[in-house]
Amino acid sequence: VHYAYLKVGETLGAASSAQGIGSGQIILTAPDGTVYSSTVGTTTVGQIANRTQELQGPWVGYTPFSQVVGAGQAGLWKIELVSTNPPATIAEGAGANVAADAAWTQNTASSAIAAWDISVRNAGGTIIPGRVYTNVLNMYVDYGNYRGVIYVLTKDGYVYKVNNNGSSGIGFVAFVNNKGLTTTATDAGEPIYKSVAGTNPGTNFNIWDPRSDDGTYSITQKMFYNVPATDMPASSIMPGGKTTWLRGPKIIPAVTNISVDGVEGTAGQVSKKGAYIKFTASVGGTYRISLVGSGSFVTRKITGTAVAGNNSIFWDGKDGAGVSPALGTASVTANIQLQGAEIHFPFIDVENNPNGLIIEQLNDDNTVKSDVVYWDDASFPSGTGASSPQSNGNSGSGISSNTNGHKWSNNYGDVRTMDTWTYILGDMASQNTTLNIV
Repeated sequence: VHYAYLKVGETLGAASSAQGIGSGQIILTAPDGTVYSSTVGTTTVGQIANRTQELQGPWVGYTPFSQVVGAGQAGLWKIELVSTNPPATIAEGAGANVAADAAWTQNTASSAIAAWDISVRNAGGTIIPGRVYTNVLNMYVDYGNYRGVIYVLTKDGYVYKVNNNGSSGIGFVAFVNNKGLTTTATDAGEPIYKSVAGTNPGTNFNIWDPRSDDGTYSITQKMFYNVPATDMPASSIMPGGKTTWLRGPKIIPAVTNISVDGVEGTAGQVSKKGAYIKFTASVGGTYRISLVGSGSFVTRKITGTAVAGNNSIFWDGKDGAGVSPALGTASVTANIQLQGAEIHFPFIDVENNPNGLIIEQLNDDNTVKSDVVYWDDASFPSGTGASSPQSNGNSGSGISSNTNGHKWSNNYGDVRTMDTWTYILGDMASQNTTLNIV
């Protein structure tokens, strides 16, 4: 399933090597709910028959299954590319796996689609890049290495260029989210910032299902084949009467209006029942709270997920050593930072990633601003083929992904879920408070 943003008068064209073979079909759904389906059978409309046609492209090498956007149909269109097999059947089939630049043959009984394209063009016939995205890619690379390049758009307006750079996972599912692996599979699940043993969601790890709608805290970022077009709106309607975000302005992660209030509601007072640390966040994301006190007070650190707007975080009143301050008054400084533009790449059962991912945050002119990534594989043995270092944690300056974007080999990722992530860190905001401890 893919989505494409179109304006009235523009044309959506879709094609695949499976069209017209077996169950192969293309289904387009307009934002107003109108469904357009290609013919199942021998029709060549919407079919990419060979590598030569694929290289020539739509409306030149082949005729895509297309639809002009009419009045009331502007917005996000849903595109479903159906394989030659019935939807409930999964079979790779012989010949499904070839080099990306080789001549291919579409197997007539395979779930693998050898070639596909979704294009948007204006009334003058010019193709508009950067209008097509997906939340999930189901890929099959039985030998060799996967070097696909995608562009990730985050909800807060940032763009990353991601080069898979030679990963090898045979059959794998690719998606990007804002929290990676979490404590629970619910919207409120907190990121754990580490890789884990096992590959079964709900058993070995928890994660927000990328097929689900975004939650309040859990976001599936959008994967484009080209740099996301700048003429898309900040949000758009889509089939089913829903609305989703698109390319809005960048939001810098910032924290304001910090206060510390007792659980009873009294400002500046902490009892044995604790207090609430309150702040306003410019964007949803992971927060880092550091409470620094005077005297013997050990710095207390609290992390979690903030929403855009007002947040209230419970603090039990204890310091980093679990000790409650003595009765009376105490000076405590609350330092808060917010992580924004956060993206995670969970690799589920990807045996080898010998070159590492190359993840580059782009400036508005598409030049590279940063290529830093993080990971934590410290719970695994440090054996041959292990990532080096085992962990660079979730702090500090990270590691250049052009140098080492989380490399591993010798099947080190087999039956494991490996997480690689990056983000931008907002400025630290501080509030000094004299607490009346009762």
